[in-house]
Amino acid sequence: MIRGLYAAARAMAAEMTRQDVLAFNLANVDTTGFKRALVVSGVEGETLLARFQGTQLAVPIGRLTVGPIQEVVTDFQQGPLRETGRDLDVALVGEGFLVVQIPSGLAYTRDGRLGLDAQRRLVTRDGHLVLGLAGPLTVPPGRIGIDAEGNVIVNGTQVGRLQIVQFPDPSGLVRAGGGLYLAAGQEPQQAQGVTVRQGFLEGANVEPVLEMAQMLAGLRAYEASQKAVLTMDESIDRLLQAARVNT
Repeated sequence: MIRGLYAAARAMAAEMTRQDVLAFNLANVDTTGFKRALVVSGVEGETLLARFQGTQLAVPIGRLTVGPIQEVVTDFQQGPLRETGRDLDVALVGEGFLVVQIPSGLAYTRDGRLGLDAQRRLVTRDGHLVLGLAGPLTVPPGRIGIDAEGNVIVNGTQVGRLQIVQFPDPSGLVRAGGGLYLAAGQEPQQAQGVTVRQGFLEGANVEPVLEMAQMLAGLRAYEASQKAVLTMDESIDRLLQAARVNT
């Protein structure tokens, strides 16, 4: 019975984690370039159980699952595109990231809401420098165009090219807040097959209806596990009371 109590409690903890992740996704449904989080569950392992008789190990009586274990990963599937018509809005179509300079080093983003700082350097919405192939991009006055390959063109003259990279294992990237990701030891590679769309932004790849349905299903699973815990707790209490009476 204690084994069942343990399993039900672990199931409740797992559903709490899942609910937190689903709530995080729903809170960012309108965040540009946001990638939803997913909970991946598995079994950590099993422990052999046996009955002791005196000091000797007796016949095995079964196994106890140590898990489940959970890992939160990022789903980098393409989000929907929304046309804005703004010259410095860009959306990436494909598995690529813009490279930005932050105080601690380099970071990577899908948020294409770009702008210019006082020195007319290309920056993110939070003021981080957006890097080109040769470093920070300075954009002179004039009509700005950004073609499908990321070339930045002003009044018909190319002034630089966006640095767009990809990673062998995007799921290994670490969220750093503000739509940024850190490489976490991976070496970025020049992106292949990525198209830049000027005047568009990529929306979050979150489907609110699906997330809400999963939240409701998780709530029912949590309540079922909670009921199992309460039932087993009451049964244990009755057994202890009976044992006290018999003694």
